[in-house]
Amino acid sequence: MIKKAFIIICVISCLLCSFMLFGCDQPGDQLLKDGQGVLYQQNAEGSAYVVMGRGDFEGANLVIPGTFNGMPVIGIAKCAFLHCDNLVSVSIPASVQYIGEEAFTKCDELTTFNISDGSVLESIGAEAFYGCAKLGQIAIPATVKSIGFLAFSGCSSLESAVIPDNSVLESIGSLAFNECAVLGEINVPDSVISIGTSAFLNCTALEYNVSGGGKYLGSVENPYTWFMGVTSTSVSELSVEEGCKHLYGFALNGCSALQSLKLPNSLISIESKALEGASGLVYNVDGMGKYLGNDTNPYLVFVGLADSSATEVAVNDDCEMIAPYALGAGASLTAVTIGESVRYIGQYVFLGANSVQSVTFRCVEGWIAGSVEILSTELSNTETAKQYVLSKYGSVEWKRS
Repeated sequence: MIKKAFIIICVISCLLCSFMLFGCDQPGDQLLKDGQGVLYQQNAEGSAYVVMGRGDFEGANLVIPGTFNGMPVIGIAKCAFLHCDNLVSVSIPASVQYIGEEAFTKCDELTTFNISDGSVLESIGAEAFYGCAKLGQIAIPATVKSIGFLAFSGCSSLESAVIPDNSVLESIGSLAFNECAVLGEINVPDSVISIGTSAFLNCTALEYNVSGGGKYLGSVENPYTWFMGVTSTSVSELSVEEGCKHLYGFALNGCSALQSLKLPNSLISIESKALEGASGLVYNVDGMGKYLGNDTNPYLVFVGLADSSATEVAVNDDCEMIAPYALGAGASLTAVTIGESVRYIGQYVFLGANSVQSVTFRCVEGWIAGSVEILSTELSNTETAKQYVLSKYGSVEWKRS
C-alpha cells in the first residue's frame, strides 16, 4: 500500500513538473551559448536567433548583443529569465522584436531595463515584468503595438513608463500596470484603441487629466483621448470633453446619482460596461430607443430600448453609435433597423435578443467587424445580417469607414 502511494506521488510530481516546464518555451536540440553563458536558439527560418534562457549566466548586469553567430537577435523567449534573482540591469538591442510572456517575471532585484535607440520592438508579452518590484522606470519604444496582460503588474517602484507621442501602441492589456503604486503619469497616444479591464488598478499615485468632473488619459496633443472615470461618484451632471475618443469600461461605476450625461461627437468607441452603474441617467427617447448625446445631436448613441417589450426598433437616422449590450433586454424583439448614420456597433449589442428574425442596415457599405471586412452584398440580405450581428461577429466591435 505504501509502495503504491509512493508511485502515485511520483507520477503526480512528474506531471506537475511537466506542466511547469511546458508552460514556457522549450529549447530544442540546437542550443548555443554566448560568452556570458546565455542560451540562444535559431528561429525556424534559420535567419536569426532568439534568447532562450539564462543558461550559466550568474551575473548582475546582462547585455544582450545585437547579433549572435553573425545573425540578428530578434526575440526573448517566454520565461527566459523567470525568477532570475541575480539580475540588476538588462540592456537589449534594437533588433529585438518581442519580449515573451513571463520573460522577466519576478526578477526581484531588477532595477534598470534599457532598450537601444532605433528599436523595432513590437510587443511586450503578458506578465513580462510581473513582480519586478525594484524596476524604477521603463521607456517603451514608439514601435511597440501591444502591452500584454499583467505586463508590469506588481512593479511597485515603477515611477515612469514613457510612451512617446509618435507611438503606434494599440492595446494595453488588462491589469497591465496593476499595483504600480508610485506610477505618477503615463502618456496614452491617440493610437491606443483598447485599454483592458483594471489596467491601472491600484495605481494610487497616477495623475489623470481632470476636467469638468471627468478623469482622462491622453497625450500632450490630446489630453482627453480616454474618459476613465469621475472625480466624484456623487456627480449629477457631466459633459465628456470634446476630443474624447473612447469611454473606458466601468468608467461610471457607482455613479447612481448621475442624471445628465453629454457625450461628444468625437467619440469613436465605447468599451463594455462603460455606462454600467449610472442607473439614474435620464435618456433622450425616440420611438422605442433610448439615446445619449449632446446639444447638437441628442441621438448620438443608442443605449437601449425604451420599452423592453418592444417587438421592433428602428435606430434614429441621426444616431452614430450603438453601445455594447444595447439590445440585451429585447427578448421580444423580432426586427431591428440600423440607421444610415451609424458608424459604430459595440460588442454584444444583440446578446439576449434571441427572438430577432431580421436585421436591416440602411447603410451597407464600408463595414468591418473586428478585423473582417463585411461585403455590402452580405449585409443587404437581412437573414445574413442577422446571423452576423447575433452570432458570427456579435462579440466584436463593428466600425464603418
